[in-house]
Amino acid sequence: MSIVDPGRLEVAMFIAMARTVGHREYRKFVDSMGLWGGESVMDFGSGPGVIAGMIAERLAQDGGRVTCVDISKTWIEVAKRRLGKYSNIVYMLGDIRTMPIPKETFDVIGVHYVLHDVDAEIRPGVVAALARALKPDGRVLIDEPARSNHSMPQEEVRRLLGEVGLIEVHSKKTWLFYLGEFRKKD
Repeated sequence: MSIVDPGRLEVAMFIAMARTVGHREYRKFVDSMGLWGGESVMDFGSGPGVIAGMIAERLAQDGGRVTCVDISKTWIEVAKRRLGKYSNIVYMLGDIRTMPIPKETFDVIGVHYVLHDVDAEIRPGVVAALARALKPDGRVLIDEPARSNHSMPQEEVRRLLGEVGLIEVHSKKTWLFYLGEFRKKD
């Protein structure tokens, strides 16, 4: 599947998978965020907005907002169509490293099955941009595949985030995924 320019079949397959098999996994990821309603949340690599929609529902009552960030024009367009009923979603298209995101904007940043697809050469810059966008008491939640054929080692995730001043405060690893929560060092 192409991250930047998925075709119609890829989009349809992804959405069908998200509505069936993936729905429970996405719900668990959103549950792990521990949202109370008034937060500002970034869904990095939002794709068609499945996670963003779940977050938007939780934030709608208490004035929170979710920002979908994706490098793919196709995915942003699909997310806008699918999530049009939510008034608390902002869409940002482009490379996170060059986006005009004010420093310390987000309470929570979710990165679900995205980081391993970012070219290794630019991962440090991407992670640095995420850390800049995080509020001092904010959290980054990362869910990455743990399969050896399509993943990045858990140690690499820790190293990358540690290099930008984030520390792992909680993690869980199974044969299928690695879920880590990171905060800024005091």
